[in-house]
Amino acid sequence: MSDQNIITLFKNGHRDKAFRELYKLYPKIEKLILSKGGTKVDATDVFQEALIVLNRSLEKSDFSLTASFYTYLYSVARFIWKDQQ
Repeated sequence: MSDQNIITLFKNGHRDKAFRELYKLYPKIEKLILSKGGTKVDATDVFQEALIVLNRSLEKSDFSLTASFYTYLYSVARFIWKDQQ
């Protein structure tokens, strides 16, 4: 599913479907956290926090996704993990 379709799902109130699509990105984020010395539990926590940040951003009327959701979540997860160290 395209990033624009996911945004449309969010805007139309179908957050459950949008989050199901975003969860397909979890293995890549988990790989990032594991490569930085984290555990699977850490990866789950970081991914959840990154989704919260994304959700808050999507609620803003002026939010514009300038990269893919993967790139966005990867960057947010990387910063969250760095802050926890």
